[in-house]
This record gives sequence, C-alpha cells and structure tokens, in this order.
Amino acid sequence: MTDKLRVGIIGIGNMGYQYGLDDKRSQPASHYHGYMFHKDQCDVVAVCDILPEAVGRIKDAYMEVEKNRVTFTQKYQDYKLMLENEKLDIISIVTPDITHEQIGKDCILARPKVILWEKPFCLDLKQGGELIKLAQACNVKIAVNHQRRSDQIWNTLPAVFADKGFGELVRAVAKCYGDGLRQWVHMADLVNMFEIKDKCIFVPLQNVNYVLFEMEFYFKEHAVRVVDNGRGIIEMTATPSQYYGINYKNLIKELKCSTFSSNELVVTMRDVIANVLNCARIPGLQPNCTAQHGLEAVRLCREWIDQYGIKEAIPNA
Repeated sequence: MTDKLRVGIIGIGNMGYQYGLDDKRSQPASHYHGYMFHKDQCDVVAVCDILPEAVGRIKDAYMEVEKNRVTFTQKYQDYKLMLENEKLDIISIVTPDITHEQIGKDCILARPKVILWEKPFCLDLKQGGELIKLAQACNVKIAVNHQRRSDQIWNTLPAVFADKGFGELVRAVAKCYGDGLRQWVHMADLVNMFEIKDKCIFVPLQNVNYVLFEMEFYFKEHAVRVVDNGRGIIEMTATPSQYYGINYKNLIKELKCSTFSSNELVVTMRDVIANVLNCARIPGLQPNCTAQHGLEAVRLCREWIDQYGIKEAIPNA
C-alpha cells in the first residue's frame, strides 16, 4: 500500500506504549503497538511526551524488511510543535485525563481525519459538548477508546440472547471496580451500548484493587452472568423459591461464542485501530465509539457518582 496513513501519538506512557510490552496482556495492548500491528496501512511518523525518557522508548526508525522500507519517527516534547510540523491523518491522545480537553481542542484544530481519544472523553459535560461541535465544524472524526465496543464477546451477547429465546430483559446488574469516573466509564459505556440504563442497577466494588467488570442479565426464566471481564459467560435457569420467588441457581452450561477463536476474543486494541484506519479512509464511516458515545458514558458516570455520594479525586494518567 503506497498511500499509508500518517499517525502521531501524544503520550508515550502506559496505554501509549508500555502496555504493549506486558506479556500478561493480550497484544497489541497499546496505541503504538496497535498501529505497528497495522503497519502495512499506516506509519507512526511522530510521537510526543513531556518526559524525554518516554519518547526515548521509541525507536528513531523501523524497517519493513519485506518491503525494504524504513520509516523515521520524529520525537517531540511539545505536542503543539508536533501539530505544527507534521501533517497527520490520525492523532492518538493518550495523556492524563485532566489534559484531554485542551489537547483535544488543539488536535481538532489541526484537522486530522480521525482522533483516537483515550477515555474519559471529557471531565466537564459542557466542554465535551463544545468539543463535539468543534469537531463537526472541522470535519474531524473522534473515536473514543472504549474498547468493549470492539470486543466481539460483548457485541455478540444480544444475538445470543435472541437466538436462545430469552425474551425481554427484566433487570441487569453492572459491577465495576474503582471509585469514580476513570474506572466506571467503561461500564457506563457498556450499559449505554446495551441500552439498559433504566433497567440496570450499578454496584461499585470499591475494595477491589484489580480490573473487574461483570454484568448480570435477568430474564423471566433465565439469567446470564458475564464474568472475568467478558471472558466467561454463564447461563442459569430460574427455579421457584419459597422465600424469594424466582431464584436463579441452576447452572446450565457455559455459553460459548463459537464463531470466534480464543485468540480473536482478546484483541480489542487491534480492532479499535483497524476501525480508526477504516474511518480515516472511508468518508462516511463513523467510529465504533464516537465522541457522543464517550460524552454519554461520562454523563452516566456523573449520575452514579452523585448517587453514591463519592468525592472523586481528579483523575490522573
């Protein structure tokens, strides 16, 4: 492919780069390594971080041996200088949450084709709405990195429920670790994606210090538990209970999404980047998770924070 897309990454920390080196994570797990997985379609031509040791992690050049082609990556510590010097098709924003709004505004004004924006999209709902209007005026697409919208298990669940004839959803329970916006926003986006806000009870698990996302879906005669961040799906049937009415206790089996191999179930960052690349090439195509999706996830999180009376610390990187 000769017309490769030019990519710039702002923020070479954990999600920007380091997670791509973690052998406990399914790879590619960072923005940089996600783009490198698709290097037949794009070149990472610029990276930026205020820390010199961070940009120092990136090689000055990388070579595509099969094409005998070298790509040089320019390194910056000032993102504004990067935006001024580089003509970029795609920009990734992978910086601390409190910087997203200003850096995002400057990136929109640089007019790339797509911005891949780490969650949360914004901290202030009004500013988030203004950013969406600015992006529309500048004809810039924004993809917010709520990865579960690209996760094939979560996306398969509604079809599985329909195929098994479970009927109308009665109640859902969403469980998530953490103590506020940064962690909860993933679960908020899932609840919005399934369009179950009015039927969903949110349960924050504040004493859990590891990544935990679980959901329970209750139908009239069946229940489904999604555990291990979507990797395990358990179906139960309803049995009468003398004291509690319907009691979902009898395990039927573990549901299998047989259309996907085990390797395909955990490559969401690969698929997020693939969607971003397609959006940059196809004028009418919108990201799987748009800025509006990101804004609505923040809105729901704010409702949960108010509901539980949590005094939230300012989110960090």
